[in-house]
Amino acid sequence: MANTVGDGLYRVDIALAALITNPQQLDRARERFSKSPSYESHLSHNSTRSQSSEPPSEEQRRREEQKRQLIREHRASFPFNQFAAQCREEEQRIIRASENATLLDEMRLVDPKVRRLARETIEKRWVEQGIWSDKWKDAGVWRWKHEEPLVLEPDLESDLEAEDTTHPLSSSQKARTSKPRITSERRAILEREREQSRPYYQFIYQVSKERERKQNELPIGSDSPDINTRAYENVKNTWVKRRIWNRKWGMLPGMTWVHEQPLDQMLAEEMGVDTPSPVNPPDGLSWVIR
Repeated sequence: MANTVGDGLYRVDIALAALITNPQQLDRARERFSKSPSYESHLSHNSTRSQSSEPPSEEQRRREEQKRQLIREHRASFPFNQFAAQCREEEQRIIRASENATLLDEMRLVDPKVRRLARETIEKRWVEQGIWSDKWKDAGVWRWKHEEPLVLEPDLESDLEAEDTTHPLSSSQKARTSKPRITSERRAILEREREQSRPYYQFIYQVSKERERKQNELPIGSDSPDINTRAYENVKNTWVKRRIWNRKWGMLPGMTWVHEQPLDQMLAEEMGVDTPSPVNPPDGLSWVIR
């Protein structure tokens, strides 16, 4: 069962990453999932279902809905899901900033130019934050940097500088004979960069940015005594809305995302029983891209 679930999630990861990196495919998927299923199809489905088995009880429906919600929460913290969520929020922000924007504009499919601008804006923010990976553009699966093994690149230049300058060999000969090594300073930098994608550090970064934004909205020379509290609450509420806030956390996030816990284990803990997890995500991919 574990292998089947793992293989299924891997295929879902690839499909989602492809949607995010392909604007045209994403547009078509959004349009398809924005359409309501026909009454005839829905009726036929229910009719077939009622003939084949007894209708589920209220308790069964409640547990199935709980299970779907937990699966959504488990997958919401993947990089491509968080990137998509932030792009959607940025799209709406751009639309609302337009002088002629209306509620109807926000409900319609977003203009490709707006979508491209939003995507570029979020990517720049992630680069600034140190959590963007250029490997994602070619990879089928996006993983946070701290989920990947630490890649240590030898710092040959620093190694050569540290050698005795009175060495009789020329610089070119040194380069050929010296063994590249990782300096402790370089290793510390790489490890620090890798840690930036953890929930705790992303939350702290986003709170600091939210505080700056609120500070810029105040009149010059003025200050707000509760600006830190409001910045914290705004970011936390956003994380709750995105389904990436772990209920196990306290005042601040921990060091691992929800999806880093096995899905079967999460379902068992939350629902109290060993609940098999489905291979396919609920409602197709609509919960990710809508």
